Amino acid sequence: MKPSNVDRLVFRIAGIFVLASLGLGYFVHPAWFLFTAFVGLNMFQASFTGFCPMAKILKKWESRQERHFVINFTVSFPDILATKITAGLGALFGTSV
Repeated sequence: MKPSNVDRLVFRIAGIFVLASLGLGYFVHPAWFLFTAFVGLNMFQASFTGFCPMAKILKKWESRQERHFVINFTVSFPDILATKITAGLGALFGTSV
């Protein structure tokens, strides 16, 4: 089974978090290693429970983005179309509306 885009994004974000926190722990302050441990423990528990907070956040964000696109497209397209038609008719008949 091929992983979904959200699954790939979760792995990508987890990898970035681990690498960044390792770098910060080495160069800035050792307390950053706690963040590395948090990400690792979260991945470990997700393998047993199937609950991944990052996946839930990304799925919610993804659906919100799709809904935002559909709403903006359906609301603004008729307005744009009406404006273009009105301007075209005004130009055709030599009047401004």
